[in-house]
Amino acid sequence: MPSTNLLLALQAVWIVLHVLGLGTAWAARMQAGGRRELLAHVSFFACLVLIAFATIVGHVACLAIWPLSAVTLVMMIVTATADFGHRQTALATFE
Repeated sequence: MPSTNLLLALQAVWIVLHVLGLGTAWAARMQAGGRRELLAHVSFFACLVLIAFATIVGHVACLAIWPLSAVTLVMMIVTATADFGHRQTALATFE
């Protein structure tokens, strides 16, 4: 049976990984066309792989929190690919 300290450390790493994943998705979005775009994209894709791995491991191990990893994965993908400002620009051209 793993010690309590090990379980706390694993939970902390899990939380940090997911927050970092969402942060890199936001950074990749904000740095589009900027000087740090390559760094943001590399960081995003690295975190995307880690979150996908965490989701698969959680699902295979029947952990109750694996859906949270899946939600984080979906939020990262949507944040990186959706064009949130496009509708506002299109509406502004018709006015």
